[in-house]
Amino acid sequence: MIRPAFAMARPAGGDDLRNQAISRLGTEARELYVDGFEAGMKLGGSLPWRALDRLSDADWHLGEWVQQLGNYDEFIWDRVFPKVAGERGEFWPEPTFRLGLVDALKTLWEAVTCEPPSGACVRERAADKSGGSRE
Repeated sequence: MIRPAFAMARPAGGDDLRNQAISRLGTEARELYVDGFEAGMKLGGSLPWRALDRLSDADWHLGEWVQQLGNYDEFIWDRVFPKVAGERGEFWPEPTFRLGLVDALKTLWEAVTCEPPSGACVRERAADKSGGSRE
């Protein structure tokens, strides 16, 4: 699409409004991320190891993981998502919430599987993505 000449430059004085919007949106995004992270820590504290291990195996893709879980699907919806959105199945949490949720679960998984401070599991994951074998 060709932009008209009048829309090529921002209007004068727009920087203040832009900065205000960025500040407000950044605060909202951080709050949503923190909500997701806290929900992930609560969920991680009650999940069996095999469920968390499957999330790692799904390369931290939440949608794929939920599909793999089978019997745990209801557990996840009942424990985490209704607190955020209400009725089961009506909604999939926002990407920022999901990012916080997955980051928390990944933090727990790495705390169990890595030997600090080597970060061995991070290097192994990079090798897996480059074609190394995965066990």
